[in-house]
This record gives sequence, structure tokens and C-alpha cells, in this order.
Amino acid sequence: MDRPIGDRISRWWTAYGAGGSVYLPLVMVGSGKEISSGSVNYGTVYGALVDQELARPPAAEIAAFVQRVGDTLRVWATLTNHSTMTLSAAANQASVHALVWEDKKVGTTGRIVRAAPSLALASALAPGGTASFTLTTPALTGVDWSRLHTLAAADYRPQGRIGAYDMLQAAIAVPPVMDAQPSSLSLRAPSSDPAAGRATVRLCGPHVIRWQATTTNAWLDVTPEAGALPADVTVTLLPELMPTGSDTATVVFTGSSDDGLSLSCQLDVAAERLASRRPLRVRLHGRP
Repeated sequence: MDRPIGDRISRWWTAYGAGGSVYLPLVMVGSGKEISSGSVNYGTVYGALVDQELARPPAAEIAAFVQRVGDTLRVWATLTNHSTMTLSAAANQASVHALVWEDKKVGTTGRIVRAAPSLALASALAPGGTASFTLTTPALTGVDWSRLHTLAAADYRPQGRIGAYDMLQAAIAVPPVMDAQPSSLSLRAPSSDPAAGRATVRLCGPHVIRWQATTTNAWLDVTPEAGALPADVTVTLLPELMPTGSDTATVVFTGSSDDGLSLSCQLDVAAERLASRRPLRVRLHGRP
């Protein structure tokens, strides 16, 4: 309370407004959509706030990755707007945050926040749109790095530039990884179903990664062959280049970033080329 870190405490006071006496502890859920203060029955009051928040559908999706860089933590977050509002700092003070805490006994608590960097959404993010952010903490000293955890969150003010803030969504940040979803495919061609010979794979990972794809077999086409994360990749079986029968192939995705990340993943493909059937010719009244 005396030395707040980051801008989180402002969310509580914005929700509270003015007037009357306020006693510690100050508690909020959803960036201040619901608040409480003072000595209360914690299990009943705070539990109800949490349950109420968990029952609400998320208004955004966040993918977050974190890695130690020297004495700092760097967080890469990608935000997809699932709300019905266009998000921006100018319109509704939308912003993204990284909350870093340590599992450590300090006073009466078993955890303590060590950093809370944030970034405003400088550009408008329309419903359905996606934007990416990189947040870096100040230098962290005197911490046990193995006990640090990081949360990425996004919030805004539903009423525009007035009223309480509300959290769109939050996600625990994980170590950087590039992932193909799904990680395996089964393709077949030629077929009466064109979809049997191709599939779409979602590549996920830190947005700073630039990737490229390589295949072990010429009868497999990958489009696009390179790009940024996240990405949708189409994998297509080319039956004219594959002998009749079954075979397997591997697509390897490798990527790197300007800030030192180097990641890779692979996609396993089982393929089957069906034998072509020659059309049946019949004679009708002596004519072929």
C-alpha cells in the first residue's frame, strides 16, 4: 500500500470513487469490476467475488510467454479481442499488464509482487482483431528466480474513459515454445473428398519469432513456407509426386527472433496415395 508496484492499485481507487473511510486490505477482482475492503469474512466475501468472476465468459484470449533476460523478465503476449468493443488507450484506456510475483513469506502473505510493467494499446484493436506486445520488467534483485511466476492480463474501461476498469482476460505466462496444433496429420489422395488430401495446422509461439518450414518428402506442400507467429499453415498431399501406397513425412518448423530466441517443432504426416481407377467402358448397341 505504501510502495505500490506498477499501476494496479489505481484500478481499485477508480472503482471505489470517493467519500467514506477505507480500511485495509483492499481487494479487487477483474481489475476493479468488483471490490471489497476492510475486515470481512474472507471465505464468504472474497470467495463470492472470485466465483462470480469465474462464471463470466472471457472477453479476450491471451497467449503469453516469459523468459529471463539478464536480471529482467521479458514477456511476449498476443491479445485477441473477443469483446464487442474496439479497444484502445484513447477510447477506453485499454492496456496490457505483466504481473510478476514470488512465492515467499513476507509479512502475512505467502507471495509478493515484484514487478508489474504495462503498455497502453496505442492502436485500435477491433472486435476479432489480434495485437502483440513485449513487456520487460525492471532489474529484479534479491529474488529467487525459481519461485517467480508471471501473469499477462488485459483490461479496459467499459464506459469509455469513466467508471471502473474490467479485465478482459488473463493467462499464466509459460517458457517460450513453438507448437504445431495438431502435431500429426493423416492425408489421403486422390479422393472424392478434396479435404482428405490437405489440412490446416496452427503454429503458435512468441510473436517475435520468424519461422520457416522444411519437408522431408517432395510430395508434401506447405503454404506458406515462412512467416511470423501465430500462423495458419496449409499442408497438402501432392499425389502426382508420390508412389501408390502409404508413406510418412515430417515437416520441421524452425524459428528465431532478434532478441535471441531460437525455437523449433515438427509435424508428423501419414500419407496414402490411392491407386487411380480407370473409367469403365461399356458397349451399347454395338457402339463403345
